[in-house]
Amino acid sequence: MQNQTLAQWIFRGLKLLNLCAKVVLTIFVALAGLAIITTFSGGKIGAFKMFSEWRVLAPMLLSGVIHSSALLLITQQLQLITQSHIENDPFVPENGVRLKKIAIYLGIMELSRYFVQVLTGLIIAFAGQPDDGDLSVKIAPNLVAWGAVFIILLLSQIFKEGARLRKNDQLTI
Repeated sequence: MQNQTLAQWIFRGLKLLNLCAKVVLTIFVALAGLAIITTFSGGKIGAFKMFSEWRVLAPMLLSGVIHSSALLLITQQLQLITQSHIENDPFVPENGVRLKKIAIYLGIMELSRYFVQVLTGLIIAFAGQPDDGDLSVKIAPNLVAWGAVFIILLLSQIFKEGARLRKNDQLTI
């Protein structure tokens, strides 16, 4: 019973995190739209002057959209896993698939980080440094992130096997 209560609290926390991810994603998309509009209007909307240093803004907004989208997808999968736990049925084949999706989303987030860094390097190479400062690019693998991807992939396989064994056990008289 205490596990159920904990799972319900975790589920509520995930719902809140999911809502936050939606808000952040909306803000990043709105800022990206505003940045595009101001870029084509000379950095102004009416009398309102915008920060329009696109060499800084473009990689930042792209990264924000990708990461908040991934967070949204990950929290949705975690909510489904937690819901199955609340329903006293955590070892279902779908949870293995959900964990695999989470690992894929984390991998995509990490690959997108490399992509944005390469894009930033290309922007610097072809358009020069921003007027207000220097951008630098350092591409280094995040071993913790890749370790998490592989651990979650392993857990997805364990969940699939657990669900298969459970199904076989239920068929045994």
